[in-house]
Amino acid sequence: MNQINVMTIGKLIEAHRDGDEQKFKAYVNFIAKAYEEQGNDRAANIIRSNYTGDYCEQGKVVLDEAGEL
Repeated sequence: MNQINVMTIGKLIEAHRDGDEQKFKAYVNFIAKAYEEQGNDRAANIIRSNYTGDYCEQGKVVLDEAGEL
């Protein structure tokens, strides 16, 4: 079972800083898989879609108070 710890996050940041896209993607997938193994598919999907850029394109729901007409 994959565990997310400070070293994982540090390596993710290091890969980003070094511009190593392959290594960065590997850490993103590692983190997403760890969330899936914990049963948190929503978190895994958010992480993956943020990486691909799909998250910003997904529809968002905005709740506001209903005003008087």
